[in-house]
Amino acid sequence: MGADPAERTANPDVTGELRGAPPHAHRLEAETQAQMRAEITQLRQALSSRTVIGQAQGMLMALAACSADEAWDVLVEVSQRTNIKLREVAAALVAAAGGNELPASVRVPLRQSVRRVRNAG
Repeated sequence: MGADPAERTANPDVTGELRGAPPHAHRLEAETQAQMRAEITQLRQALSSRTVIGQAQGMLMALAACSADEAWDVLVEVSQRTNIKLREVAAALVAAAGGNELPASVRVPLRQSVRRVRNAG
């Protein structure tokens, strides 16, 4: 015969509507979709940031002859000292390799942090 009413509520039809669902179910579905979109956006940004941070870390390893951990520490230290997000510090460093000028707000603390790493090693 007909499908169980609970099953109808839980299974969306081909248009994405919840058949037989109470009105609050539509609101919950919309909220869930909005949360999922926000999470997808955050994950995409995190993946992008991770790539840029990894590139900057590699640049520091090559230029400062330091380990991956030391390069990470330099990026963190510069970020904290300048109050600039780490991904933005990394992006500025990577952009500088492409010919853009490294902003003084990053250049000076970066130079100091690299010197500290070289002197410690």
